[in-house]
Amino acid sequence: MASGLEQYDYDLGLDGPVLTLHRHHGVLYAGTYAGLFRLQPGERTGELAHFSPVPSMPTPCWGLETVGDELWAVTARALERLPDDGGLQIETRLREVYSILKTADERHVFIGTERSGVLRMRPKDGGSPDFEPIAGTAGEVRFLVEDPSGKVWLSQRFEGAFRLARIDPDDPDRPARIYGSEDGVPGNGLLLQPFVWNGGVYAANDSTFLRLDEERDAFVVEEALIDSRYPEGTVNHVHADPNGGLWLARGPHVPLTLVTRDAEGKTHFRYPLLGAGPHDYQSVLYEESTSTVWAGAAAGELISWRIGPALQTAPALASRIRSIELLESGPVDRQGSEIPFSGETLRFEYALPHFDTIDGNRYQSRLLGLDEHWGPWSAETYRDFAGLREGSYSFE
Repeated sequence: MASGLEQYDYDLGLDGPVLTLHRHHGVLYAGTYAGLFRLQPGERTGELAHFSPVPSMPTPCWGLETVGDELWAVTARALERLPDDGGLQIETRLREVYSILKTADERHVFIGTERSGVLRMRPKDGGSPDFEPIAGTAGEVRFLVEDPSGKVWLSQRFEGAFRLARIDPDDPDRPARIYGSEDGVPGNGLLLQPFVWNGGVYAANDSTFLRLDEERDAFVVEEALIDSRYPEGTVNHVHADPNGGLWLARGPHVPLTLVTRDAEGKTHFRYPLLGAGPHDYQSVLYEESTSTVWAGAAAGELISWRIGPALQTAPALASRIRSIELLESGPVDRQGSEIPFSGETLRFEYALPHFDTIDGNRYQSRLLGLDEHWGPWSAETYRDFAGLREGSYSFE
């Protein structure tokens, strides 16, 4: 039976907590606190896919978007773009940026800044784009999202409090509509994240969920989205999939949560990765084309879960060595060809980041040069060798 769960971490080239995920021209990119990374397939049969860093971008990456044929990134350094030729271009005129959104009709691109509200970006062939401020927006803008009518919603912090705002891309002269405490938005200084789910506009923060009441043009508390099993926990990221699922990356100590509503309007909470990986997720992305969920955790892991019919056959798998150590002296360099003889017990730790069941992996190993035969199947993820003499060995 094919497995649907995989894990990537530092050993597979991914460095730092994953903040954003985006697929550009068929390649998955992950923005982390350490920079931007692209997922690459294994070069040989059985070799694991792995991440490689995008050169010259060793800085936190908050958001990614495809604009034309180029990948644009908002980073702690500036607004940056990565053309198909691989050369990195930095828009030095626009630093201190947090978010980027391309509208569904691809006619508009908006940039959320740290101090100047929202800017409309107008790309130009062969040159730097122009940027136009959106009237009524100010301060720090962390999130941008488009609703089904084409309006753009944002969360902005101004004078110490977060507010929600709505802009009309087709009416650039109309100032943004600001939603404050008189409109049901608490002015408690907590980060607000707007999102669209099942056609409605919502917002989440550390303490509650809000829903836009369209008749009143104001927000009300949405009690149905408060999880009684995990009532506490920060909402780090929200992603609505096209099948009506709402994915919540929360933390700390809260598993990835999938929220659905049935035909009668009742809300259901599921925890599909409970026990299969870390908690305290920072980002989540659902890809309909492959029915795959990607979830990035604060500890640096990225979980991939293929949940639909796109999973047909098991890929070729390869275990990986996580560490080699002498039990008394400590870790040794895995890249080195020689380990100084000491007579200590030598330990190999290994893993297969691909699961059929949560605890279902079994391993066989051998140390050529000591024994040509494979050891017994075991769920242990390490093997010790004591009393090795000087010589040449190969661990498999």
